[in-house]
Amino acid sequence: MESGKPSREQLEKYFKESRKYFDDIAKSYMETDREYYDKYIAPFYSSPFGAVSGGAAKKVASVAVLAGALLVVGIGAAVFFISMDSTSDKKVEVVQEESTSVEKDSDFDYKTNYEKGLYFYERENYKSAKKYFKRVGESDSEYKKAQKYLEKIKMIERKNNMGDDGNAKQRKLEKPN
Repeated sequence: MESGKPSREQLEKYFKESRKYFDDIAKSYMETDREYYDKYIAPFYSSPFGAVSGGAAKKVASVAVLAGALLVVGIGAAVFFISMDSTSDKKVEVVQEESTSVEKDSDFDYKTNYEKGLYFYERENYKSAKKYFKRVGESDSEYKKAQKYLEKIKMIERKNNMGDDGNAKQRKLEKPN
């Protein structure tokens, strides 16, 4: 470096640590030594990264690119999860509808399939009742009763499909003795 003139490293230090002093030096050299100003000082004002030079500029630029990429990925992930959230809400609604129409085994404390079928039959949940009555084995003492209920459910289902007003109506028949 020419005698009496600050080196690039010194200028970088002034730019970072004492911006006012750097601006004063810059103004002085812009008026007195335009060539020195253009070569060493002007790049500090034209660089979007300020006082960075050489390898430091590449590091700052790569950090900026990485930050931009992370921002894009973050926005993409947010959009993905928001869209997934609305899809999962629909799935939850469907599951909730199904769970209200078919009561869970844990909702009652009956031991045999016949008792479970009867439980659902009395609540007019014929689909679940039919499922349990069909599970009653021929060797079971309540097999004949379960078969009678299955017949009654078939009759109810037929009547529901042929209602007077064309609408399906649930009709409960009395318990067989």
